[in-house]
Amino acid sequence: MSGFLIFVMLVLAFGLLATWQRQLSLKREAFIRSFNLPQGLFDRLQKRHPGLGLKECQLVAHGLRQFFLAHLKSGRRYVSMPSQVADGLWHEFILFTKNYDALWVAAAAATSDARVEMPRVAKRRRRAIASAPSPAWRAP
Repeated sequence: MSGFLIFVMLVLAFGLLATWQRQLSLKREAFIRSFNLPQGLFDRLQKRHPGLGLKECQLVAHGLRQFFLAHLKSGRRYVSMPSQVADGLWHEFILFTKNYDALWVAAAAATSDARVEMPRVAKRRRRAIASAPSPAWRAP
């Protein structure tokens, strides 16, 4: 009888853990979908890509959010950027250092999880971007 009780308790524990992880993932996804980009970010993107209007910048921002969601759903592994323009927006966002860092602090607070951190790729790129005067990629 005690073996059965242990089995039931383990099943319940794993069920609760899976439910908690799913809820945490949903909170993170909601946060990524709703955070505000800093003022002036689209202006900087438009300087690098003069043909972009407001609507196109919003679409690029949507692509960047998709990248963050793909990174989250991949188990925080390396994920390719959806486009060079989205990569350019991320580059400009990283240069808004206080806003970029605040995003990840807010993500941890919103999900009540101190383990939330910026994507590993971002940390590497951030160091490279800080020392490079131009982006790592070049448009053909």
